[in-house]
Amino acid sequence: LRRLAELLAPYLPPAVAPGEPDRWMNSREAAEYAGTTLRALHKAMAAREVHFEQDCPGGKAWFKRADIDAWRRGEGAASRLRRAA
Repeated sequence: LRRLAELLAPYLPPAVAPGEPDRWMNSREAAEYAGTTLRALHKAMAAREVHFEQDCPGGKAWFKRADIDAWRRGEGAASRLRRAA
């Protein structure tokens, strides 16, 4: 398993230190962090599967790392809203 982890490491997003603050990412950075394409991220945004914020309607989208991580685990924005209700 250790050898497999070493082989996969270059393809995984960089590890974040536990105390590091969750910074905002633009769409390109978020897609790269998630290991997906910009098109796939835009589809997830349209389906409201991933949480994002915009400066204004139709403006640039911004993402938090925790929201991208939740999306990758299958815990999309819609499922979070259902749990909160």
